[in-house]
Amino acid sequence: MVWWMRVNAATDWDGATQRYIGTFVDTTDWNELVQMYKPANQFFRFRYKAGGVQDDVDKAGVTTAAWVHAAVTWSSSADELKGYWNGTQEGATQGTLGAWAGTLDRAIIGAGTVTPTLVWSGYIAHFAIWDRVLSLPDIQHLYAL
Repeated sequence: MVWWMRVNAATDWDGATQRYIGTFVDTTDWNELVQMYKPANQFFRFRYKAGGVQDDVDKAGVTTAAWVHAAVTWSSSADELKGYWNGTQEGATQGTLGAWAGTLDRAIIGAGTVTPTLVWSGYIAHFAIWDRVLSLPDIQHLYAL
């Protein structure tokens, strides 16, 4: 998943209010999902949850009101979750991914739920999802566009 996103104001990164850029989920039980969101003060999180296992990559110290290119890649077969911020991998590659047993049946863009709640405060542009894991050069190329 790849996004361009921007908050309305740098202060939107402050505080404990969760703000979701996107969630791809099996809504049968919400036990299989991929998300990118702001969970806490000046944090951004890339999450993969499946098979009772949750893996997160966090980006700390986020304060920018500029456009940001964020991407998340995951592969059950390679057992890897990676998060990217402006063309650079954030944190360590996460392993021990659980096996996705459900069906991806919902894409929620700009909110955490279909209600909607936990709404993104800003702009979203040029969202894309691939059927393969993008490499670092792929991510960097998309960031440079």
